[in-house]
Amino acid sequence: MELLEHSLPLVSPELRAWIRNDPDLDAVRSHPRFQELLKTTK
Repeated sequence: MELLEHSLPLVSPELRAWIRNDPDLDAVRSHPRFQELLKTTK
């Protein structure tokens, strides 16, 4: 999660969209920190 928090704000909008839908991240999708991260990096 810490890696995502650091790197997600730095990536392109296309990659952020991919992260929002990547099935590999399903395990953390409901995690409050992941949800907050998605809200802050639109």
